[in-house]
Amino acid sequence: MEAIRLINPFALLLALLAALIMSTSETTGQQIDVYSRPVQMERSHDFDALHYLTEITFDFDKQIFKGSNKVTVRALRNGFNECILDAGDNITIMEVVDLHGNQLNYKREEGKVAITFPKAVNYNDTLVFKLIYSGVNPAGSDDRKIFYEKTADNPRMVWCPNFPNRVRNWMPCYDFPNDKATNEMIIHVRDGLKAVSNGRLVNVKEDKKTGYTTWHWHQGLPHSTYLFVLAIAPYVVFEDSLENLPVNYWVFPQDSVYARVAFSRTPQIIKFYNELFDFEYPWEKCDQVAVPTMGGAAESTTATLYSHSVLTNLDQKALKDYSFDRIIAHETAHHWWGDLITLRTWSETWLNESFGTYSDYLYTRSLKGEDEGALDLEGKKNAYLTEAHEKYMRPIVFSRYEEESPGQNFDRHTYQKGALMMHLLRSMLGDDLFFRTISYFLHKHAFKPVDTHDFMIAVKEVTGLNMDWFFEQFFYKPGHPVFEVTTNWNEVDMKLSLNIRQVQDTVHGIPYAYRIPVKIGFYTSSGKTVEELWLTRREESFDFSLPGKPEMVKFDDDNTLLKEVTFNKSTDELLYQLENDDVIGRALAATELASHQDKKRILPALERSATTDQFWNARKSALESLEKINPGKLDKLCRKMASDPHSQVRAATIRLLGRYKNPAAVPFLKERFRKDDSYLVQAECINSIASCGSAKDIDFLREAGKIASPRNVIARAAERALDKLDSTNE
Repeated sequence: MEAIRLINPFALLLALLAALIMSTSETTGQQIDVYSRPVQMERSHDFDALHYLTEITFDFDKQIFKGSNKVTVRALRNGFNECILDAGDNITIMEVVDLHGNQLNYKREEGKVAITFPKAVNYNDTLVFKLIYSGVNPAGSDDRKIFYEKTADNPRMVWCPNFPNRVRNWMPCYDFPNDKATNEMIIHVRDGLKAVSNGRLVNVKEDKKTGYTTWHWHQGLPHSTYLFVLAIAPYVVFEDSLENLPVNYWVFPQDSVYARVAFSRTPQIIKFYNELFDFEYPWEKCDQVAVPTMGGAAESTTATLYSHSVLTNLDQKALKDYSFDRIIAHETAHHWWGDLITLRTWSETWLNESFGTYSDYLYTRSLKGEDEGALDLEGKKNAYLTEAHEKYMRPIVFSRYEEESPGQNFDRHTYQKGALMMHLLRSMLGDDLFFRTISYFLHKHAFKPVDTHDFMIAVKEVTGLNMDWFFEQFFYKPGHPVFEVTTNWNEVDMKLSLNIRQVQDTVHGIPYAYRIPVKIGFYTSSGKTVEELWLTRREESFDFSLPGKPEMVKFDDDNTLLKEVTFNKSTDELLYQLENDDVIGRALAATELASHQDKKRILPALERSATTDQFWNARKSALESLEKINPGKLDKLCRKMASDPHSQVRAATIRLLGRYKNPAAVPFLKERFRKDDSYLVQAECINSIASCGSAKDIDFLREAGKIASPRNVIARAAERALDKLDSTNE
């Protein structure tokens, strides 16, 4: 599977701030030409790997490893007499023997080892052979290495990378996701170290004479090689469970105090998915394993890997701003989406990541409520739109990537856009049919590789609906709809005319006109009504009889569509929307009001929203719009809102105070630093002190920088602040 690129959970909120709704119909140039990448096909193989039995020993001092891999394969053709496995160039094959110890001929090619058998076998016959080998750290980038020296972040340890095609660097195997096998790992480690791998722990045996301990792990259900895991470190292991399912947390000693805080909701998340997918967690255990700093987190069957950096100083105070729940929810979902069913080829990344991303949204909504769920989904929309505008648009199912870099397909199209397409499909099918479909799909293809057509067939078999057009439009073509919407109210006929134009560019096969459902909300003095329209043409007009002129007309009333829209509204409509829309609409209204001129009405409405709206993001958006309208004049309001219940709002107010560069604000900022219970807000206090303060504040900043915090946000803020004051005083 892929390593989800771990970001601060609030990075998506920054994306939301940058572009709550992008409103442009201009042609978007591709800054990265993904269409120049080579086309890749699913890999052919003439055998089915059934089981790997790997025994391996690592020498930390010499940074070498020695191992053997006993491989069981099933022939997929008559006359099968040669088996070609992947083996990294860092591996030296010592010999290959058959089941009886007889030597077999083999030939090394670049990244391969070809084993020849003295007698050909026929279809469905099995063969067993063993490779004896040694290896060193692979050449190239750090993310390929196996041996890690002790640093401030991690102990001296071994971590064998797997994704996307790196198991071959420590174990000869068929290293492509369209083949699944069971496996065993027998790992010899020095006393004091622990070794973790996939599946059930068979036993741990100590050998006092050699000073080695042997850890034997057995993965009894088939999975793809990129999901194999092996890590050796002086781990501290915390035991947890969900009924009879072992749930354990493997962390470095310095992080042991944070382990239960970080991972505590893991059993709850598994239970949530058991019920949501109507498919009980299929594996023998669920381990959470810390590894050296990497992109963030990565699923491996029964043992999810997490970058150590996300655990640092993750105490209860840190959880206000650096919640681990969404990341755990995403990675845990991969035990179904990616591990149980697995993408057949790297062009099908969405089957792992879109479902993982949509699942973490569903858990967020369940845990935190509809409003937080809506904001999470909106953040996913804007994350994709940013990539679409700043980098490229491509189909979700995409076969163009460098052969050795399938990670190129693990982007915001794979994660966020695909998740949003699942949200749209769910809206169209309804909850009952949607969740029946995904449960059926999981049961039908359990422990098998799959592709998009498998899911398309599952939709038909469950619902009776042919949704091929949906997948052709949204998965096999790039882009998204871009709308221009206008309305006209006829007071005489009491009718509203609605004109909808699709203005997206059609470069690279983006649809000229999307076939898509959209809900239109009409808000009148008599209440709210919703009409669903099916759009099929480039431009369409509709007339609606209403009891009175609407206070507001909302395009995409339930925020289901992944879209861009230009829909100009009057000040009156936006003021109504600011108070009466959902959380996304209220924040959007606050943002759009910043460009309107009627300050006499807009300013008090925004101030009221900033101080009284029920949802924190709407308050924050209103505050930021006030600053745009009335720059530099919010000192009093910011001081008041610096005590807001939500840390994100408090951080925004402190940030604004820093922009004013008023030395008189420094005592207030220091007071807020001492009293606030959010590391994020404290870091903003330091940033603002650097903007407003002087050399006399250096001692305060030095002391502040000594405070431990998650990801060292306070220390890093203090370092930047001191540099800034030093340069100012030069």
